[in-house]
Amino acid sequence: MIIFDYVYYKITRLYLKSEGQYAPVAIFSMTISLTILILELLFSVYNFFVLNPFKSPYRDLGNIEILLIASFVFYFIYQRYKKGYYFFRNRFQNESKLQSFFGWLFVVIFHIMPFIIYFLNN
Repeated sequence: MIIFDYVYYKITRLYLKSEGQYAPVAIFSMTISLTILILELLFSVYNFFVLNPFKSPYRDLGNIEILLIASFVFYFIYQRYKKGYYFFRNRFQNESKLQSFFGWLFVVIFHIMPFIIYFLNN
């Protein structure tokens, strides 16, 4: 959970002045990234157990199922981070410039990774 807390902290810090301490952009961006990552993990397990690995699992999963998974992820993230930015700031505020740079690099990789996995699998 510390990884997700850190990503939430960094994105909320970016949008703190324009959106306030709860930063819906941080919650929505984490929801999108985690939903895609969860779907890719589910599809990898699905492809492992299906006899025809060349068949796309996206055809078997409907929009309702994807929406349910995204709603569950959003609810989980919202419940976890409704405390706001200042709750997590105490844990991560003492970063050096180098740590902050690598932290932002990690946040970018965290958000790009599910899309890369998606495009590599299809």
